[in-house]
Amino acid sequence: LYQRGRATTARRWFDWVDAHDLIETRPTLAFTGALTHMIDGRPAAAQRWLDAAERGAVQDGTPELTGRLALIRALDCRDGLEGALRDAEQAVALTPVDDPYRGLSLLVLGIASALTQRFDRADAVLDDAVEIAEDAGAVPAVAIALAERALLALRDGRADDARAFAERACTVVD
Repeated sequence: LYQRGRATTARRWFDWVDAHDLIETRPTLAFTGALTHMIDGRPAAAQRWLDAAERGAVQDGTPELTGRLALIRALDCRDGLEGALRDAEQAVALTPVDDPYRGLSLLVLGIASALTQRFDRADAVLDDAVEIAEDAGAVPAVAIALAERALLALRDGRADDARAFAERACTVVD
């Protein structure tokens, strides 16, 4: 719902889940709530939902949930840029190709790679992020990955490539 522009509906559902004290019993849903609150700029709510997801992950133990929690740690950049890079690598390693969060995990890995000056790796990972996110219908991740590729192309003096990536990102957003 959130990725399809129905954020208000998603927030109402999360509020209902929270009001009925269900976040402790559903760690995957708690992860999704934490991510949504983080993106919405609600750090206190994000942390509360993340804490519930982490407690649930201890009992759940699935690699997918462990990967999703690594994704949030990478986004939060709790342990600096190198820590974010390690967390993003773990998120990608534990997130199956057909998982809806795979594209976002690749996007975060690409950005963390660029921020740690691993530019060639960043571009290759962001290229993968575009493809995977497109297949998953994760429009925001596609647009951001393309915009990041445009910045990398500008850095390398490839103005034509930068323009093409930027135009494609604008098309995706439109």
